[in-house]
Amino acid sequence: MLFLPLILAAWALISFMMSSVVASGADVSTGAVTIARIVNVVLGFLGIIGVIMIPVGFVVGIIMFTRKDDSVQVQPTQDEPPSTPPIQPPTEHTPV
Repeated sequence: MLFLPLILAAWALISFMMSSVVASGADVSTGAVTIARIVNVVLGFLGIIGVIMIPVGFVVGIIMFTRKDDSVQVQPTQDEPPSTPPIQPPTEHTPV
């Protein structure tokens, strides 16, 4: 989820640079301004998608944490006794 702060920081930086260059009245080619605006729009869309995906990520995380995984079964190790005692066969009692 590190990409969201990076995208939003890049968007803010590009927006600030564009507004500074346009406000200063510097002679900037229209191609550079067009490219800067396209980059600004793309970063804005990525930021919107990232913000929308935050609740989706929470829901997916809750589902993943609460899901019981049947494929993973814990087997006792050799040092650890089994949880139930082994079943002993019945012994025959001989009358005395």
